[in-house]
Amino acid sequence: MKKPGLWAFLLIAGCMVGIYCGSATSPDIETYAVTRGSFTSTVTETGELEAVKSENINSPSISWRFGAMKIIQLVEEGKQVKQGDVLVEFDKTEVMKSIDDAKAELEIAKAELRKAKATNQSKIEELEFELQKSDLQHQISKLKLEQAGFEAEIDRKKIELDLEKATITLDKARQEIENQKKVNKEEESKLELRVKQVETKLVEAQESLEKLTIKAPSDGIAIIKKSWMTDEKYQVDDQVYSGWPMVGLPDLSLMQAKVEVNEVDIAKIDTLQKARIRMDAYPDTSFAAEVQDVATLARNKERDSKIKVFDVTVVLTENDTTLMPGMTVSCEIIVDTIGDTLFIPLEALYKKDGENIVYVKNGSGFDARKVDIGQENNDFVIIAGGLREGEQVALTDPTVLQKEKSASGSKKKGGKKA
Repeated sequence: MKKPGLWAFLLIAGCMVGIYCGSATSPDIETYAVTRGSFTSTVTETGELEAVKSENINSPSISWRFGAMKIIQLVEEGKQVKQGDVLVEFDKTEVMKSIDDAKAELEIAKAELRKAKATNQSKIEELEFELQKSDLQHQISKLKLEQAGFEAEIDRKKIELDLEKATITLDKARQEIENQKKVNKEEESKLELRVKQVETKLVEAQESLEKLTIKAPSDGIAIIKKSWMTDEKYQVDDQVYSGWPMVGLPDLSLMQAKVEVNEVDIAKIDTLQKARIRMDAYPDTSFAAEVQDVATLARNKERDSKIKVFDVTVVLTENDTTLMPGMTVSCEIIVDTIGDTLFIPLEALYKKDGENIVYVKNGSGFDARKVDIGQENNDFVIIAGGLREGEQVALTDPTVLQKEKSASGSKKKGGKKA
């Protein structure tokens, strides 16, 4: 008579052989019916929405002598603004100081000009008085010479010398006036130039003061740009330099997504390919789109990354009020469509010992079966051979579940024995 222990051992061994030789039982495993139909091959990448047309508001161009511009007020991201609303305001301390300094300097320059003009006018008046005296003396000497017809020769000679001296003095007085006018003009020109220079400096500072408050040129949605220094959106206390893009006012009637496609997949992408756009914020809603542009040159995905990507522009062909610039989206680009083919979900396909395996439902259990596969997308894979339409395949590896149940049962028995 055989011992009962031997029968139990043989029974357990038989079950194990059934499991590992391709058959497994599990009534709780979800299945999928092998489907025949049109299969779509896609490339899916993430990107960011932006308006096709957008008015960019740059930081103002002001003199370097005012230093870097510091943001003290910034419009809220995504806020609906009206024409004339304040978008950005910068710290005005340095510019205000420059205005005050320029005003004081201008007053001094104007005072110096007024003083110089008064002094020069006084000099000219003194010289003109001397000219009048010299002219009078010249006329007297000339009259004496006319009346010296009967004077002795020596007296007449003296009168002639006096007239000659008076003529020289008169000419000298006239020349001194001309010279003084030239000196005065040169001096006043320098002072007038100084006044104009300070006035220009003051006007520049006043114009810069106005530029430090940026207002919306039109109605729109305010979209904050990223800083070139931090690669993050601008915020209060950030410093910017002249001409940097700061705020966008997009036209929301036509939107596009900027997508980074890995260099491995870029050969599949071409213009006019159809696409579907899904927002991360609303994953259940999708929008039709079309590839408009594919970059010809690759770039590094990030500053220190060796991964190469190509920039691809995908334009949405339908619109919705939920679409806003800056939103992260998933872009599924349709690269190929294969009709009348079998396919199954990716979760029904397993790799074991280098082979593609599926578990086909057989009664109350599952049989492991090797299959040949074709293209795949994010959800499905084409079955080129090994399955028939309508066969049920497991969406969970039944052998793993069976092992887990066996291990759980062993622990329970071990606990009772203890």
